[in-house]
Amino acid sequence: MTPTPPEPVQPASQPHQEGDRSTEQPTIEPYIPPPIPYSETFENNVMNAILNPHGFASPPSPPDRSAPPPSISRAELPLPLHDYRRVYPSSIKGICLSHPSHTFHGAPGPTEEQLLQLAQELVQKRGIRNEVQFVHWLDTEETHQRRELRERMRRRQSVLHENANVQQEITRLDQEREFEKRVTERLRTKTRSGGAADGKEDDESSDSDIGAVM
Repeated sequence: MTPTPPEPVQPASQPHQEGDRSTEQPTIEPYIPPPIPYSETFENNVMNAILNPHGFASPPSPPDRSAPPPSISRAELPLPLHDYRRVYPSSIKGICLSHPSHTFHGAPGPTEEQLLQLAQELVQKRGIRNEVQFVHWLDTEETHQRRELRERMRRRQSVLHENANVQQEITRLDQEREFEKRVTERLRTKTRSGGAADGKEDDESSDSDIGAVM
């Protein structure tokens, strides 16, 4: 009898290791906006752009949206509205972006993966079932945010006007105080030097002193 050849030995499959990266979904870090220092000039320029959009010239033809974003350091944030790197029009007239993926402050925005994750979380949180509902929610939220932004800028404008009026009143009172101090000091000097002989002369001297100060 012809001996039967042995069956080939199959390599043993590797046991599944817990936490095997080949079967895990990649972790997407949540988007965290960088800290933006407060700039009164920037906020005032944004206020003027929102409340008076016709006062700002339209940007030139923007470059290709697929162009790489410009290099902007954190020390430059918030990026001034007139910066030469703001060449992409935004949804707010008068404010341009430094890149379609950047925020209004000029900082990098969320990546495509982070945007997708945010959209998925939004769909689950709001119970959105289809694309029509999703687009409707986005349009409604954008309208609401625009209204809130304009109201906030109007309140800021009102506060700035009130502060300017208060400052003018403070300046006027300071000028009056300085005038009174000069008059009082001049009269005190005249009195010490014996320039007033009697009440009548004192009155005449006082009148002349006040006129000299004025």
